[in-house]
Amino acid sequence: MADLFDRAMKVGQGIAGPAWKPLMSAASMFDPQPIHDAVEQARRQFMSGQGALGALTAAGVGLGMTPIGRGLKFRLNHSRSISALRGDKEVGRVSLADDGPYIGSISVVPKFRGQGVAKELYEQIEKLAGEQLIPSPMGLTDRAKQIWKKRLAAMKPSEAKRLVSRSFEIGRQKGVKEEWLEDWLGGLLGDVK
Repeated sequence: MADLFDRAMKVGQGIAGPAWKPLMSAASMFDPQPIHDAVEQARRQFMSGQGALGALTAAGVGLGMTPIGRGLKFRLNHSRSISALRGDKEVGRVSLADDGPYIGSISVVPKFRGQGVAKELYEQIEKLAGEQLIPSPMGLTDRAKQIWKKRLAAMKPSEAKRLVSRSFEIGRQKGVKEEWLEDWLGGLLGDVK
């Protein structure tokens, strides 16, 4: 069982294939602790950018081709990226930044914009990250600002303010100019009292 995590990682990278899943289930019947430990280690590695989605998938925590609503499914692409699919067509993709709990990039096919695809992608990548995302301190498009305004307005005011404050803090640590941070993040709390 000591190499459980390594094998789980190989499954996620397509090396061992689906044959590993029954072994994971059998192993968990005897001693669930190694599975729990592998998932926890994978989560920590994922957040540090070391690529643990394969381990999470192999450990059976609901990743893979999973329905997420609005007729969508999502697929894990690599260690920090998820695609939204309608049927077999990719309609959106989101990736976490390598250096923090925020989106590095997100895109939705124009025909599918305004249908909640980005919202679903944000929610799924947030679940995967294991912590609440923050608005990117490295810049936000106008569309991203709209999404964040809605997300923050739906939260408790104290939580929304905490997330925006954390974004400012990380941006300052990274040396982002204060006027840029104000431009990107300053208006996000407009609807939050």
